Amino acid sequence: MELKENESKLANKFQWFLFAGVIPLLFAVVVSAIVLTFAGYDIEGAAKKYGQFIPGVSSLIPAEEGEINLEAKLRQDVKDLEALNNEQLAIVEQLEKEAEEKEGKIIDLQTQIDRLNEELKTIDQQQQDKEQTLGGLSEIYGSMSAKNAAAILTELEDQEALTILKTLSTDTLGPILEKMEPAEAARFTELLANES
Repeated sequence: MELKENESKLANKFQWFLFAGVIPLLFAVVVSAIVLTFAGYDIEGAAKKYGQFIPGVSSLIPAEEGEINLEAKLRQDVKDLEALNNEQLAIVEQLEKEAEEKEGKIIDLQTQIDRLNEELKTIDQQQQDKEQTLGGLSEIYGSMSAKNAAAILTELEDQEALTILKTLSTDTLGPILEKMEPAEAARFTELLANES
């Protein structure tokens, strides 16, 4: 009997909860939905919008076709951006490689420039030494008698003799050419004329 009493009390409590809580709540929701629908409010859209954030309810709401297309478009956009990123990375790597190659060429060219500058300095020094030597030879031949200078110059190689003759002043050159054989003097005069 006591068991029946407990069951009866339990059933009474459940009935009371059902009649006092759930049914009036459902009635209020239905009436509110009808009133809001007539007022122009989109109940279905609002239910989908807010229902997707409620766990369990979100799986019951079907995704709209636009959302599915948007998701597919976003995935495709991500793939396209990744492909573009990979292309740009490849271009950057290629440009870095070209920059390294050009940097190597620049270093090689700079080394070559330095070497050529050293050679130029050496040539300049040799030229200065040669000019000093020629200046000394010019003084020597200028202080010699014209007869002795003419005899020595005719025995030298033409280029060496021509180089010495070019450094002599015209006052010194005239008497030396005068003391040479006419054929030799004519040859050296022609060489001097061709050099000018």
